[in-house]
Amino acid sequence: MHLRSVVEPKQFPSPTRPDRAVVAVLAALAAVLLSVVSAAGVAGAQGDPLVAPQTTLSADGRTASDGVRTLTVERVAGLEPGGAVVTVTGSGYDANKGVYVVMCAVPALNQVPTPCGGGVDQSGSSGASAWISSNPPSYGQGLTTPYGAGGSFSVALTVGAALPGGLDCRAVTCAVVTRNDHTRTTDRSQDIFVPISFAADVAQPAPTVPPAAPQPAPEPVAPTWPVAPDETAASDDEAAATTSTTAAPAAGGSTATTEAPTTTAASSTSTTSVDGADDDTDADADADGTVESARASATSSSSGGGGDGAGGSVVGLVALASVALAVLGGGGYALWRRRSPGIEAS
Repeated sequence: MHLRSVVEPKQFPSPTRPDRAVVAVLAALAAVLLSVVSAAGVAGAQGDPLVAPQTTLSADGRTASDGVRTLTVERVAGLEPGGAVVTVTGSGYDANKGVYVVMCAVPALNQVPTPCGGGVDQSGSSGASAWISSNPPSYGQGLTTPYGAGGSFSVALTVGAALPGGLDCRAVTCAVVTRNDHTRTTDRSQDIFVPISFAADVAQPAPTVPPAAPQPAPEPVAPTWPVAPDETAASDDEAAATTSTTAAPAAGGSTATTEAPTTTAASSTSTTSVDGADDDTDADADADGTVESARASATSSSSGGGGDGAGGSVVGLVALASVALAVLGGGGYALWRRRSPGIEAS
């Protein structure tokens, strides 16, 4: 009798409820461990003072947050380029670290925000920045605004489009920023940015110049008539041109007046022949002879014993007149000969 062996499949026991509970616990532990590791990684990244935190910007663009710190700006668009005052609030900041609240050009990642409007205002007088600190240095006492509860603050900030160095926030990206103060210049752990923008310049209308007031008509001026020349002055000039010489009165009481002879010079030059020159020489010699004779007569008359002093003077004057006539006649004859050289030839 043959016996058959029947092989039946091996049957595993089904898991019980306690086993299922263990699996659920292990899954839960794995999820918790993963979340812890992720949180530690994020906290480690945000805890590095050289790394700026990653932030999220709200839909309206007014609030930025890194999950711990929150920064909100009252207005962020269309701001007046010449200057606008906005309210800035913050919360969740580390109260052990002072911060500046200021508008700056957005820098490269993990770099110091600069340049900033108004610079670093440690005096707190410009209004372009605010210094928030609950434990400032001794020189900062009275210049800072202390944190509120939970690392909060609220300040009024004056912002404008112009930045130091000639930058313009209408050409570069600018933001309202919080950054650790000058006691921690390399600490980027509280760098939070809320971008803002400014309106374009509005063209100013040209000033209206009022029309000029009408000018009064000029008053009429009496005409000026030409004045006749002074006849008296002309008469004086003519009288001055005439000169007379009065001799001393003679012994007989009479006065003799002699006018100076006037000689007119020839206005032209003529050519004289050789013969004419000889005749001129003879005429000059005759005139000289006549002059010598007149002088001799005047001398003999004046030296004669028969006449008195008055008679000698008259004779002398007659003799001089004769000499003058002789000289003039000889000169005139010579001049006539020079101007008429062809008469003798004819």
